[in-house]
Amino acid sequence: MQFTAGQRWGLLGAVAGAILGGLIWVVVAGVVLGDWRVWATACALAVALWWGAGRLFARRPERFATILGCLILCVVVIDWLYVGIVVPRLPALPANPLWDISQTSLRPVRSILLTASVAATALIVWDLVWRQAKE
Repeated sequence: MQFTAGQRWGLLGAVAGAILGGLIWVVVAGVVLGDWRVWATACALAVALWWGAGRLFARRPERFATILGCLILCVVVIDWLYVGIVVPRLPALPANPLWDISQTSLRPVRSILLTASVAATALIVWDLVWRQAKE
C-alpha cells in the first residue's frame, strides 16, 4: 500500500498531534516549575518520536496502524515517567490563573493514560489480527 505525498503528510500531522497532545502538559509543567530540564527533555523526546515514526512510516507504510499504536504506547510510557517526576513537585492548588497546572488539575491524567494504553494495544492487536487474516 503506497501513500500519496498528501496522505503521508496527513499521517505525519496525525503523529505530531498525538505527540503534542500527549506531551504538552509536561512542557507547561516544566515552565511553571522553572525547570528547563523538564521541558527541554520533553521537547527533545517529542522530536525524536516524530522523526522515528516518520522513518518507520517511510519504510513500512502498510503497517501504519501498528506504528501509530506503538507511538501512542511510547507517549504513554513517557507520560507515566513524567507523572512520577513532575506531579509531586507541583503545588496542590493552582497558583497562577493563567496556567492551571497543579496536582489537582493533573489528577485525571492517570486515567487518561490508562485508557490510551488500552486503545493503543487494541489498535496494535487489531492490525496484527487483520494482517494475519489477510494472509
